[in-house]
Amino acid sequence: MNVEYYPGTQLKVEFIDGQVMIGEVFTFESSDNTDTGLDELIFVPESGKLKGRHVVFNESEVKNIEVLD
Repeated sequence: MNVEYYPGTQLKVEFIDGQVMIGEVFTFESSDNTDTGLDELIFVPESGKLKGRHVVFNESEVKNIEVLD
């Protein structure tokens, strides 16, 4: 991910498998602070079966991110 996302930022995330989630950033971790060496987001979807849960993903799983704020 080429930019940092701040807590509370509303995003639309499209994953490489075609899944799309809309929700809010809980936290962003730069590659310097992750075990994978990749940027990671902890994200809280606003709908679907993962609604309200913390979902962790890294930049290798993402096709596109759109800021909705």
